[in-house]
Parts: sequence; C-alpha cells; structure tokens
Amino acid sequence: MHAPADNPVFWTLRIEAEYYIFIGLFFVLLTQFPKLSIIIGVPVLLLLSQTLVINYTGFFNFIVYFLIGTIGYLIYIKEENTILEYLALAVSIAFSFVFYELAAGIVATLTILVILYFRKPVSPVLEFPGEISYSLYLLHFPLGTKLINLLQRHISPSLNWALFIFATLVCFGVAWLFWQFIEKPSARLSSAVKYGNAKTKFENFSLKS
Repeated sequence: MHAPADNPVFWTLRIEAEYYIFIGLFFVLLTQFPKLSIIIGVPVLLLLSQTLVINYTGFFNFIVYFLIGTIGYLIYIKEENTILEYLALAVSIAFSFVFYELAAGIVATLTILVILYFRKPVSPVLEFPGEISYSLYLLHFPLGTKLINLLQRHISPSLNWALFIFATLVCFGVAWLFWQFIEKPSARLSSAVKYGNAKTKFENFSLKS
C-alpha cells in the first residue's frame, strides 16, 4: 500500500490493485446494465475524480484513463458500436484534457486510437520491448538509475552517453529475465483458471448490445 523510498515507481501497484477491485464490480454492472452503466456510471465516476475521495483512494485520481480504456474495450469487441460508446469515449477524453495535464491527455488519446484503429502487424522490434515493458518499468529506477549514479563518479562526464546505453541494456536484460521466468509462468497459471461460461455470455451480450 506504500511505495518504498528506494523504488518510488511502485506507487502504481497500489493504483492497479484498486483498479482490479473496481473493474471486478463495474464489469458486472456493464454486463447486466450496459447502457445504464455508461449513462450514469461514467459521469458519476468522473465527478468523483474531482472530489476529496482521491485523498483516500488514489485510483479515482486516474479513473478517467481507466474509463478511456474500458470504453475503448467495449468499442473494440463489438461489431456494431452505438453512438453511446463513442460519446462516452469522447466525453472521457475531453475530461482528461480539461482537468489533467495536456501530455497525459494526448498520450491517452493516441493510445486508444492506435488500439482501436491500427490493424497492421506489429514489428518484432517493437513487440519485444512491449512484452517486457512492465518489468522494465519496475526496474528502471532501482536498477538503471542507481547503476548510473554508482558508476558515473568513476568515468569521465564525456562518457555519460555510453553509461546511459549500458544501464539501459542492463535493464532490458534483467527485465527479459523477469518476463521469461516470472511473468510468463504467472500468465500460464492465470490462464489455467476457469471462469465457466461468463466470457461467452459477455461476448454474446456485447455483440447484441
């Protein structure tokens, strides 16, 4: 629940844990009351993100970005989308530009547009860093930054560029090990968990809605 001082990037783990609890509840509402969840749920959640509730549950401070992803997912899986989903997505994107940093709004918008409309094969050159990106994110500060701080006192400042490249390669290598021996086995264990016919029901519901 608290990010350790020696790796402050861990703060996102708390937000993710809160998100998993949230989506487990909100997903049920989406499947049972899809239009109502969007018409009422999205405005209420966006409103909560501007209240003091963010002081107690940090997740709500980022709810707009999760909503962009969730609504984008609904658009992505449906063969025929209604104007409601597109309107909710547009409102969420506009909200992110008005109440949050411009750069974050641009990144969120470009990300969801690529997910929804980019249909060309992804180059393996880009696919590999994408696979290891989560481990790379978690490791880049305690490993990469501290490695640079440790070694730069022993080399000439003119070689800082080489030190940066070296630290980056080390981070990529360790991130690959984490992905290979921790993330992939964990994903296999997760995929072995059976959820009955819930997925089929949601797919059917999504195509009919």
